[in-house]
Amino acid sequence: MSRAERRAFVPRKRQHRGARRVDDIVAAAAKLFGERGFEGTSMNAIAKAAGITIGSIYQYFPSRDAIVDAVAEYYLAAFRAHELEAMDTPLGTSMHDLIHRSVLKLFDFHTTYRGVKAFLDADPRRAQSIRTIHEEVATGASLIARYYPERPYAELARMVFAASAIIRGSAAALIDLESLEKRAAFVEDIAFAVEQFILARLGAPIELAE
Repeated sequence: MSRAERRAFVPRKRQHRGARRVDDIVAAAAKLFGERGFEGTSMNAIAKAAGITIGSIYQYFPSRDAIVDAVAEYYLAAFRAHELEAMDTPLGTSMHDLIHRSVLKLFDFHTTYRGVKAFLDADPRRAQSIRTIHEEVATGASLIARYYPERPYAELARMVFAASAIIRGSAAALIDLESLEKRAAFVEDIAFAVEQFILARLGAPIELAE
């Protein structure tokens, strides 16, 4: 879990002890899910990482799946906040500019919320909460639909999810780059790759009026 992500789970002083404990469990689980995946993370491991006994963890969550749902809810709220910002794009923006802006923002999101990759890589049939995150990512199709109004929404949603996979799969490599110049060049390369992928699959976009 990144430092920014960890801070989001730090409880306020006035919160009830039970709420603080839930925050600790969810924070520990988010970190472990991101590092080990769901199958590699046991309730015992979560309890140990949260600094509580296995008996105590069951006072707050009846199962690991319940913890998965709680972590997913946190990531979903974070993604929706990011999505609202992405939607605030002038109608006359070219697809080229939209893609480059979106790729930069998605890299920011994935480097801040590193554990979300485990949810996006997971089979959406595993849990409703995971499926909801997948569906939320696909809503970015509404932006691409501006440039391909004749294309079915389902097709655009698949394009968006595939493009997001390119970005989240590259996030770790971006984090490892030390200089700002190298990071900027890397983001530019990924944005170009995403744009070419979309153009190859959907063809040239329509021109939007300013």
